[in-house]
Amino acid sequence: MKKLMMAAAVALVAIGAQASACKWTASNILDPSDGTTALSGVAVWVFYDTDTTSWSGAKTLAYATAEAYVADLANSEKKAAALSSLEAGAFKTGTTTGTGQINIVDTRTGAKNWAAGNSVAGYAVIFDNADVSKAEHAIITSLPSAQNFTGTNQTKTFALGSQASATWNTVYNTADVPEPTSGLLMLLGVAGLALRRRRA
Repeated sequence: MKKLMMAAAVALVAIGAQASACKWTASNILDPSDGTTALSGVAVWVFYDTDTTSWSGAKTLAYATAEAYVADLANSEKKAAALSSLEAGAFKTGTTTGTGQINIVDTRTGAKNWAAGNSVAGYAVIFDNADVSKAEHAIITSLPSAQNFTGTNQTKTFALGSQASATWNTVYNTADVPEPTSGLLMLLGVAGLALRRRRA
């Protein structure tokens, strides 16, 4: 009985390992400040394009819309809303698995349910900091051609290409910028101290 249970467990692991999936890769992600140093610890947000006719749980965002959101990241008044909209449509993968490299797989349960006849397309937005609130640059990758699943045990790899020659977009860094209310209170405090010293 124990042997049968072990055999069943091995079979389940094998089936799980063969489940369909989408893999995303990129190379030469270079520091925008010098264009030569390979970056590590960047945030990667993957988007399935809206022409996807596949797993219903895949989040989608049109490429042109993503470009507009990325452009808004340079505006201090629009960044929060743009990030929120991007995040809502993204499969957030976390950080890169290697310096200057991306090699990640969508491991969500539903994402393994791609089946024969499904068409998949997508792209990614890469931030130059694992904490997007501290990012100073972001880049949107090119849109690879859609790929079709012909079976249930396949992994489709999307090469997002080399980002070495791509243009980084400037991002408004909100991490160390005090809120207007906090800044005003600080200013009033300093003014109060100065007035108190003058009276003394």
